[in-house]
Order: sequence, then structure tokens, then C-alpha cells
Amino acid sequence: MSQMTGGCLCGAVRCEAKGELPGMAICYCTDCQKQTGSAFLEVIVVPDDTIAVAGETRSYAKQGDSGRTLTRRFCLTCGTVVAMTSERLPNKTLIMGGTLDDTKSLRPRMALFCGSAQPWMQENPDIPRHPRMPT
Repeated sequence: MSQMTGGCLCGAVRCEAKGELPGMAICYCTDCQKQTGSAFLEVIVVPDDTIAVAGETRSYAKQGDSGRTLTRRFCLTCGTVVAMTSERLPNKTLIMGGTLDDTKSLRPRMALFCGSAQPWMQENPDIPRHPRMPT
């Protein structure tokens, strides 16, 4: 059994997920760009029953480019988004890769919403790229 731990910028919210560490995806959708203030988001999908979030969070729900609602959980103090849920992925939680304590072993398995990627982003030829969310 493996374990991932992480948390927000100020340390008030902590996450822990146990089990086999899944792969990571890169998302280039415009909402993720706005959320991160960057060109992409790193996300790891884990089963709901393997994750625990400690600390006070607030949620923000918004319909995404896929037409389904995505709910972001963020720290009330520093605003860091630590986890998300999606109607598209029932019984799953999406952990923000950049919030993990150890990110060195993470490797993306796919890139999503590549049609929204910034034109200056270099493509990784070793992973599948999707113009939107694969069905």
C-alpha cells in the first residue's frame, strides 16, 4: 500500500490518500488555468474511500467545459484548492498534484483539453493528448 500526503500553502488543510498511487493528468482547460493562475493543472484521481481531508474548506461549484459540474474545495485561509469532485467521475476525488508533499515520482499519463493549451507550451510526445475530455 502506498500513501500520498499534501496540503495547502498555509498548512491549515491537509490531505492523505492511501492505496496504489494512480497516474497524474495534466489539464489545460481555461477554468484550470484561472484556478491555478498558470498554464495548466496537475490532477490525480483517487477513489473517495481512500482520501481524508482535514481542516476547514469551502467549496465552489461550476459547470465545466464538459457540461458537468466540478466542485473545488479550497482552504479558507490561503485559498489553495486541495481537492475537486466531478459529476463525470462519481465516487472519485481529484487531488491537486502541486499540493502534494512529494511530487518527484509523479508522471503524467495524459493531457486533457489540449485545445485550450497556451501556444507556447511544449507538448510531451510520450503521453496521450486529448483536445477535450476523453469519453
